[in-house]
Amino acid sequence: PSWGSGRAHRFQRPLYLHLVQNDRYDEYMRQYGAALGELAASAVTGTLGRVTRDVDIRCPVDGGVVAVILPESTIEASRVVAERVRTAVKAGEVRQEQTLVVSGVTVSIGVVSFPLHGEYPAALLEAARHTLTQAGRLGPNTVMVSEWQRSNERVQ
Repeated sequence: PSWGSGRAHRFQRPLYLHLVQNDRYDEYMRQYGAALGELAASAVTGTLGRVTRDVDIRCPVDGGVVAVILPESTIEASRVVAERVRTAVKAGEVRQEQTLVVSGVTVSIGVVSFPLHGEYPAALLEAARHTLTQAGRLGPNTVMVSEWQRSNERVQ
């Protein structure tokens, strides 16, 4: 696996995965067109670059969703990062050539961890998508940290 899960798996080190979704991505695409919709998406990505660590990995997934991988993190630190991302995105503005295009962009974030929510990339991504869906059901501008555990995982 190319995004850090191989090392986490091999050395049994914690890794957190955040899926960050622009809450109104589809609406922006319909209302403003693809160019400005993508501009709003890139504003979210830019914010991620400013508020996450240099060692964290950021990559687009699809449809206004960006994955952020936080190696060697803790649940507390991961939650703090997710909240920092959420508030920084909401405080930002999307501008094109100095003209305000969109303000008040919000994101919903689903947070899962290796190995608690999945031992392999596909399982971890599936758990993150499920958690992101739960966050979206609670409303926009929400962070949801998964409470689900793999059935063969012992709760301590």
